Amino acid sequence: DPDFNKRDSFHATIAHPHMTAEGWTRAYEEAWRTFYSKENLTRILSRWSQNPTVYWNLVFTLMWYKNAALIEKQHPMIAGFFRLKERRTRRPGFAIDPWPVHLWKRTKEVFRLFVAWARFLKEMEEIWLETRPRSEMERRVVERIERIQGEIWQTLRIAEWQQAYQEAKTALPARARALLDPFEDLSGRILLGPKDLDAFLEKWGGLQGRIQQLYRRVAGEEGPAKRWIDQLSHLHREAWQGTKAQEWREVYADLKEKLPSRLQLLYLKFDALGNRVVFSRQDLKDFWAGTRADLHEKRFWNIRPLRLIVALWKELRLTTAFARGVMASLSVSRGRVLQN
Repeated sequence: DPDFNKRDSFHATIAHPHMTAEGWTRAYEEAWRTFYSKENLTRILSRWSQNPTVYWNLVFTLMWYKNAALIEKQHPMIAGFFRLKERRTRRPGFAIDPWPVHLWKRTKEVFRLFVAWARFLKEMEEIWLETRPRSEMERRVVERIERIQGEIWQTLRIAEWQQAYQEAKTALPARARALLDPFEDLSGRILLGPKDLDAFLEKWGGLQGRIQQLYRRVAGEEGPAKRWIDQLSHLHREAWQGTKAQEWREVYADLKEKLPSRLQLLYLKFDALGNRVVFSRQDLKDFWAGTRADLHEKRFWNIRPLRLIVALWKELRLTTAFARGVMASLSVSRGRVLQN
């Protein structure tokens, strides 16, 4: 290719023996998207969560490289974070745009860039939340919750119920999903003491009542929806017979270890399918997705101002915590450089 501007390792400049330039470029970009995917970055950073120095070095490197590859679409060694485009600086043969045209183009470019950055930073926050180095107290709390709550969830076969419900969703009508969706969210709740346990058991025990409502709605019908409701009802009823509420209350009551405040455990969730504790902002993602859908469909009555304020506060708190971690890491790195 005679255009030297394309010789940046991100454009096809020679002929491939078996692929078109467009196909080659698509494969190349897809490889980078796979490498910088949330799942892959989570795997990479999880391996170094016990070594904060290496962990933060990787965070900064991956942020720089991902921004270059997927947002700027340039090689990391020649990319920056914000391009300054002077109106009159054009290559020979390209017309110079009038001021209004140039400003309109740049406004759209900068707006799209800021939106891409916002999504990028929220994704990095989520990866950091899942993989960050844990304090000793956090590790003890997680181990305790997984040990006690994991046994409760297995006894109640909550993972089986959740898996069955996820498979049943496509066959169930919207009204049925509206009745059962809260129980899917309930499976991620963290129980810290006897009061949490009693509140959970009361709500989970009410699942059979919701299922009976569905039975009345589909009475006389045959089909996938009826079969799924039968299976969900059977799973819940059979597991509920093995409930050991008093034994579980005693286990919680005997715990003497001081727990952190609920504020410190704000993003802690229980992964029923994996039978483990995770740090996640999935509930926030679900809330914003639902809010966008309500706005798009003009269902303004579904938007609860208080829930909106709480979600914004949780997002702000998470962003602040991430920024604080970044700044603390930079301070440590700067101190090491000065010492050397």
